[in-house]
Amino acid sequence: MKTLLPRPCLFAVILILGSVSSICHGAETTPAAGMPVSSSGTVQVSPPAEPNIDIDFPGGSIAQLVTLLAKSGINSFNLIGEKPDMEVQLPPFSLRNVEPGALGAALQVLLRHSGVNLMLQGTSKAILGVLSREQNPAARSTGSRSAFESFQLTPYLADQTVDDIVGAIRAGWELDPAHDGTALRLRFHPATSVLLVSGPDDAIVLARNVLMQLKRTPEKRHPINPIGTPPPETEKK
Repeated sequence: MKTLLPRPCLFAVILILGSVSSICHGAETTPAAGMPVSSSGTVQVSPPAEPNIDIDFPGGSIAQLVTLLAKSGINSFNLIGEKPDMEVQLPPFSLRNVEPGALGAALQVLLRHSGVNLMLQGTSKAILGVLSREQNPAARSTGSRSAFESFQLTPYLADQTVDDIVGAIRAGWELDPAHDGTALRLRFHPATSVLLVSGPDDAIVLARNVLMQLKRTPEKRHPINPIGTPPPETEKK
């Protein structure tokens, strides 16, 4: 047997349900002041922006810097690398209200002469730094990257000896006290009259400049027949 509500009670229930529906609908479509609203009228809540970085680093290893960033709640800048690279020392520095990308750029400058490269990935708001060791940091810092070039000495040997040429190049190199005397290597190959030069880039340039100042035998040029002119006939026996 069905139980029917009296008409006044039924009317009251309908009225209450309608009020609740209006309240819920109004809460969905009425945003708070200053909150972004989509085209459909619903409120869009954006994640909070990562704050800029304030840091006072007293100096120490890269690993200590990473620990300081983690303790300060800075999650927008991360560093990874081999253990020896993480132990590279950094000088004290302070930064105020900088983005993670600016912190990465500052570390690149500080690590430039330590033989460690810092490759940055990501955006200016979130950075991952990867450390890698250079193969020969001393050569990069002193500009002594090894190079090689060979020079043909035949045009010069009519007026100078091989010892004269080698001595002039070596004297020019040792004239600068900043040059390492052992970095320049010279060897003459008699069978081909070629001078082999190995050393830093500026040593190769110096050897080339010295050769340009030496006396040389003029090159013999063979006459060239004009176009359409037949070569002279050889005498028949």
